[in-house]
Amino acid sequence: MNQIPHKPTRWDLQRLYPNECDQTLNNELNEIKILIHYLKEETYSKFNTESFIDKKMLQSFSDVRSKLEKAEYYCYCLTSESKDHSIPTSLHNKITSLKDEAHSLLSDWQKYISKLPAETQKEWYSLPFVQPFIPDLSTNIYTGIEEQMINFTRNELNHWKDMYTQLKNKLEIEFIDDDNKKVISFSEVNDLAMNHDDPIKRMEAFELLTNTLDKEKDLFGAVFNNFARLRLSQNCALQKDDILSDSLHLNGISQKSLFTMWETIDKNFKNLTRFLDFKKNNAEKLTWHQSMTSQQNKQRKMSFSKAVEEIFNSLEMIDDEMADFALHVITDGWVDAEPRTNKLPGGFCAPFLSEGESRISLRYDGTIESVRILAHEIGHAWHFKQLKDAPSLSFLEERFPMSIAECSSILFELIFVDHLITVTSDLEVKQSLLNYKIQSSLNYLMAVRGSFIFEQLFYEESKDGPLSSIQIEELSIESQKRAYGDSLEQYQPFVWIKYGHFYEPNIPFYNYPYTFGYLLSLGLLAIAKQDGNEFNSKYKRFLSETGKRPVEELVYHYFNIDLSNPKFWQQSINQVIKDIEEYIHLSDS
Repeated sequence: MNQIPHKPTRWDLQRLYPNECDQTLNNELNEIKILIHYLKEETYSKFNTESFIDKKMLQSFSDVRSKLEKAEYYCYCLTSESKDHSIPTSLHNKITSLKDEAHSLLSDWQKYISKLPAETQKEWYSLPFVQPFIPDLSTNIYTGIEEQMINFTRNELNHWKDMYTQLKNKLEIEFIDDDNKKVISFSEVNDLAMNHDDPIKRMEAFELLTNTLDKEKDLFGAVFNNFARLRLSQNCALQKDDILSDSLHLNGISQKSLFTMWETIDKNFKNLTRFLDFKKNNAEKLTWHQSMTSQQNKQRKMSFSKAVEEIFNSLEMIDDEMADFALHVITDGWVDAEPRTNKLPGGFCAPFLSEGESRISLRYDGTIESVRILAHEIGHAWHFKQLKDAPSLSFLEERFPMSIAECSSILFELIFVDHLITVTSDLEVKQSLLNYKIQSSLNYLMAVRGSFIFEQLFYEESKDGPLSSIQIEELSIESQKRAYGDSLEQYQPFVWIKYGHFYEPNIPFYNYPYTFGYLLSLGLLAIAKQDGNEFNSKYKRFLSETGKRPVEELVYHYFNIDLSNPKFWQQSINQVIKDIEEYIHLSDS
């Protein structure tokens, strides 16, 4: 086993752009600009002479895409690395501009090819060097006006996402901890509200944040309304009826399968809310904050070295290759786990496919939650490892369905948490871990469901015009009540401000893939425990085909699972119900 680090690791970003990284990156962006200029000249020369797009042009475009993708994810990592966002912002603007040029050029190619005679198209598509790019070149073709609308909407959504981020970053909240008064950021106070060891301080931070968001809600409401305006206007211009359709297409699942999943959860409400009812019987009241808070204060903190060891041990029970990979990720400079205050809550994993590596960021604080996040992000890195930087004209974000992305990450966290519950002989610790696991399960099944319902209601109501911040609050609370079966006594009106997922410019409904991935992972974990090492071989092939076929088709092909059949979803939910029954049994013992 490699030497396990004793303290949270720092990542190695310099390896991605050696020497003077900023200068190296700027030079690369200039080279990309030159390449795009070359492609434009060649393109219009070909069009004027009615010639074919040749092999060199396709390869050059693929190189542009690969280099821009690397630069974009590197820039994202820089944002979490420093409090000074001026450099990442400047780089981000350059990269966005170059991506717009690449998108425009690809659109011109698609239009040109679509106008070729059928026989000519068939002949060209049969050429060996063209075939890897056929999915990118034969996508839907829009008119010039429609293309302008799509580009305008994409740019405007990015603008409003930046505005949301700036508003959130500027929030400053006065907080007293250990008799020290200090002004802290949104990220810091949100972390204290969810993870502080002292429940009184936890509640104090939560109320301070809620009161601050209440004062700023009109500004955030204006930003959020612009997301609805832009998306609904684009849908109208493109004559699309359902704002969910693009999300379903990108996630590779049908509306039937998605709603079968939600309906199966609804049918199990009585058994799922039994856990919440049990909690209410043993407490004065149960609120949204309590249901979402990391309840692990009876557990000792876990050192970073112990966390790495337990993640390794848990994965080793499934497959040695997975375990070795996790250790390699942590010891080879892929992970920045230092708990710096400028980091956002949670974590992320940025892929660098051309290097065959990833970079992971999180705030490791010794809680089970931070170990879970580490395992979750390593799951993402494992997924990216199965993807090759193959020739492509589409950016990863455009061909990487979140439904399957969250499957891999959640599988790793489930393996870790299950391992901890299995190996402990202390009944009090086992009960605490079960409580934590069930709470996480209900977050996927209820909290995420609430976000989905909210987004549905928000876009439907926005068809009649912008909503006031109070109306958005009311929709948020109504959605949570429906998702929790009105089992809680107090809800959170500002989920729509706290969660950046609502402000993702690329696609609406960045929520249900988590529930989908969670229940799919529960089903796959049951298969992994049954099939042993055979599972990993099959699972790697499954992940490697991400984006090449719809997720539903891949799941059926590799695991014989029909996602439109409620039987599969019920089997996964039964495992959650089993955990609830065991928790109540231990509590009553």
